[in-house]
Amino acid sequence: MANNLKPTPYDTYFGERRLHEHWVSFLVFGILLALLGVLAIFGANFVTLATIFFFGTLLIVSGILEILASFWSRKWPGFGLSLLSGVFYTTVGILMLSYPIDSALALSLLFAAFFAVSGIFKILFSLTAPVMQWGWALLSGVVSLALGIIIWANWPPAGLFLIGLLIGIDLLFIGLHLVMLSLAAKKEPIVKL
Repeated sequence: MANNLKPTPYDTYFGERRLHEHWVSFLVFGILLALLGVLAIFGANFVTLATIFFFGTLLIVSGILEILASFWSRKWPGFGLSLLSGVFYTTVGILMLSYPIDSALALSLLFAAFFAVSGIFKILFSLTAPVMQWGWALLSGVVSLALGIIIWANWPPAGLFLIGLLIGIDLLFIGLHLVMLSLAAKKEPIVKL
């Protein structure tokens, strides 16, 4: 049975062609992400608290909207569950804003899982769908996986600054990957059809 996930020469050529056409966009985006990563690293405590504020606010707004939506569709069979879900979202958001330090500690464990899983996916992508500069994608995945393990291993003491620090490191390496990809894509793709 043939591997349907393996790119054909046409896929590879036209993918590289599209990268070549837009290499400047990838370069600019990569530089911006790398700079944001450096800023997040140096302002790790601020980024951690900003993350808590952002998620808490997002939960409150989405919870209120879900409560309103449940009353607009009161005759719907899922009214009760929709209402309870909205109340739950709003309550968790309020708790996050009321207890930002405890929320940062809890969220740091969620980030550990996020970074570990995203790192595994990046590694798998780099090995199964190799593109130009696939080694940088692999490195990005290894770094993300390592960040997840570092958070878990240093929890709870480092939970207050760790979220911001690790978001910064992840952004920095994603940005570096895009910069290296764009520089490689700057050259005209070689036709291997």
